Amino acid sequence: MSAHAKNVLIIGGGLAGCFHAASTAMLGHRVTLIDALRPRAASRVAAGLFNVLTGREVNMSWMATEMLAALKAFLDEPAFAELRQLVHFMPIYKPFLDGHSYNDWMIGLEQAEFAALAQHEGKPQLPTLIHNPLGGLRIVACGWAEVGKLCEGILAILQRDFALRLLQTAVDYKELDPSTGELLTAGAEGTYDEIIFAEGMGILDNPWFQFVQIRPLKGQVIDLQMAPGLDESHILMRKTFLIPKGNNTYTAGSTYELRFEDDETTLEGIENVESSVREQVNLPFQRTAVRAAIRPTTPNRRPILGRHPEFPRLIVFNGLGTKGVLQAPLMAQMLRDWLDGAHPQLPKDVDLNRFLRKIS
Repeated sequence: MSAHAKNVLIIGGGLAGCFHAASTAMLGHRVTLIDALRPRAASRVAAGLFNVLTGREVNMSWMATEMLAALKAFLDEPAFAELRQLVHFMPIYKPFLDGHSYNDWMIGLEQAEFAALAQHEGKPQLPTLIHNPLGGLRIVACGWAEVGKLCEGILAILQRDFALRLLQTAVDYKELDPSTGELLTAGAEGTYDEIIFAEGMGILDNPWFQFVQIRPLKGQVIDLQMAPGLDESHILMRKTFLIPKGNNTYTAGSTYELRFEDDETTLEGIENVESSVREQVNLPFQRTAVRAAIRPTTPNRRPILGRHPEFPRLIVFNGLGTKGVLQAPLMAQMLRDWLDGAHPQLPKDVDLNRFLRKIS
């Protein structure tokens, strides 16, 4: 370790934890990552869709162009080149839902920032198979990632080339001294300059960040075997997304459930996704797998970055919600730069202080 290197502990091995571990290790800091590697963690269940234009109205995802550039920059790093095969850049074809949708998006395309990201498809595509009588949009800056494999790949490279210590276990908060940064957990014993909590939904049990407002959002997705006929070179998205995985297999979803009992799949959720698929595609299909997870979202749909107000060694990185693939690389680098003094402050949209102001 160099004179300025830090001893950093990251708790959580999802997209947030993995990308922050990469940003941290590449700068020469020593990194230990602890994760229980739960099979139903959001980052291991997610379909991995990323899209710079979102919603039924004409909206660009927050900081979309910067986030897309950060994702591409990460994949261009020679150290992580082998992971490029896990991120599939693929256009989205988005049929217009109705005349209002058509008018809104056509007005949006008159703006230079939208025109660079989407193209108008006036002619219906495969009209006997896809419900798109008004045509639609072809959104070019998007795709999907094999999220579970991506996280596993990042950690494997960090272990192999950057001396990452990886411990598969749950965290006992009683073994961590928030003032000194001392951890007693077997295998990860030590005193840490920074403890990054990238726990996803685990933050609800974190004794130091109970003031953070997390809105759990359950999502269910299904894998399908579809009859031949669709164009597998793009993602189809009307009321739900349909991601082609090759050989007429697809992943479809997702539900957005604010009220739920657990992270199990439900018949209602599965039927909702299947119904949406039938509304946009006139082809028979067979369900081959189902899965569900609970995602940590925030009131303003922005990530959460920052230091604990009383214990400066404790830092939070959470709230990626449904946009983890797009947000994680930029947010991880932003947090690392701020912690290392490269930036004087975090953007107000993501700063942890937004929650402190509400309780002061």
